[in-house]
Amino acid sequence: MKTKITLLLIVTIAMTSCSKLWYWNNDNTVEEIELTESNYMFEGDLYKYALEIRIDSLQNRVKYLKEIIGNNQGTPEIEKEFEETVSSLEDASETAEGVVVFDDLTGKLGRRNPIGPRPPKPSVIPVGLEYILSYNLNEVDLVINDENGAELGKTEGNLYEISGSKGMLMYKKVNITNSISDGAVINIQRLNNLKQADSYSIQVEK
Repeated sequence: MKTKITLLLIVTIAMTSCSKLWYWNNDNTVEEIELTESNYMFEGDLYKYALEIRIDSLQNRVKYLKEIIGNNQGTPEIEKEFEETVSSLEDASETAEGVVVFDDLTGKLGRRNPIGPRPPKPSVIPVGLEYILSYNLNEVDLVINDENGAELGKTEGNLYEISGSKGMLMYKKVNITNSISDGAVINIQRLNNLKQADSYSIQVEK
């Protein structure tokens, strides 16, 4: 598998809000965090969703190129693109299989764990975004820009461990400085424990 996969994806997503609460104390900062169903995102869900969109796109491209080659219309350039697209599809599929999503957390951390309310589904962005949670990552960063590139918000500070998660579940604060407008784009960068850096973009529709 390649050590860097850049996903330049534009995924349209909506927004929602809920009110269920989840509290815990972080041992390092002695900070009480309040998680609701409308103020955080789980990065694994977003990453898996983005990869699935990427896989669908690559599968369609492979099918199209294969038909051209099968009709004896292939050129060296088309055959090269076909091979590269197949390789990219294999890499994306392998990566997607290893992504831990929210529904996997109980199996990873056990039933006595700090997992709280379910975050919005991957196609939904919470209206009161304050945190991004990650599983088994060295780093995750998020920047939100409007359609003209102006910054609307970003992650701040360090990743902090959530107590009771065996050092696997982390959170980072997100500071929203302006309201999320139509056409806004969330850019996420992640670094896993194997030092593999990936990035992807999600377009927000309010």
